[in-house]
Amino acid sequence: MISHGDTPWVTSRLYNAIGKRVTPDNIIVPRYHEHVGRLVGFGRNFFNQLADLPSQSGDSEIWRHNPDKVEYLELDDRGIIEDINSPEDLLKNL
Repeated sequence: MISHGDTPWVTSRLYNAIGKRVTPDNIIVPRYHEHVGRLVGFGRNFFNQLADLPSQSGDSEIWRHNPDKVEYLELDDRGIIEDINSPEDLLKNL
């Protein structure tokens, strides 16, 4: 799984939900009301593609180029789309 360090509201329940759906050759992209989450589960067959990504590229480049391997997981948990970019972001969710 690829998870950003600025997403403190991603819970173990979310990791488990994604982990249960990942197979070696699929990509699990969680969504909250059509908004793509900041945690993505990659099957092991994508390891080399992830390892070869330039440092400025995001993991979304891989799943956008492999749409036939993507499975969207609809979740009713806003934590998958919330991140912290400023102190105000942290305070608004306390």
